Amino acid sequence: MKEKAHLPDFILHHVPWNHDCNPIWPVSSFFVYRNLSPFPFPSKINEIQSSYLLDALKKTFHHLPQLKSPKFLPAENLSPQEKEFLCEHFFCQENWPNASKGQAFVIDTSACFLAILNVKDHLTLEWVDCKNDWETSWNTLSEIEESLGSEIDIAYSSQFGYLTSDLSSCGTGLRIFSYYRDWE
Repeated sequence: MKEKAHLPDFILHHVPWNHDCNPIWPVSSFFVYRNLSPFPFPSKINEIQSSYLLDALKKTFHHLPQLKSPKFLPAENLSPQEKEFLCEHFFCQENWPNASKGQAFVIDTSACFLAILNVKDHLTLEWVDCKNDWETSWNTLSEIEESLGSEIDIAYSSQFGYLTSDLSSCGTGLRIFSYYRDWE
């Protein structure tokens, strides 16, 4: 018996480079890491706090004007293959095979946006750019982060900047990875 897929069709059938006929396919991933104040990092929160954070973030994401029909995907509802698919689709450096209750993902119909909730940080926002348009991609992700920041209290220190679970991400809480694939 085949198990029902929990990922929406728009993500399963999205090919990032459909619009491009070049033999070299560029991709850039923009990541913004944020945590909510006054909660401990995800590795230290209890089940009640985790559930509260997910509920609050879910409501917030559904009101963001920058997202087109956001879909909230609780990690415990996804199979390991579906989690792997998300990881590969979004060119993530990390895999979440053990993501489970209290953790979730948010995607929208652009198939370029991913939010990872309560895994490493309370909130990891990602925008994947396959059009080599860094300015538009960064502006879109920045607008999403700004809208979220107006709805929730982000952990920030005047001395250290944005507080993240990984010391190398503290400060701006921003990382950008670029790749390309040459098919010739």
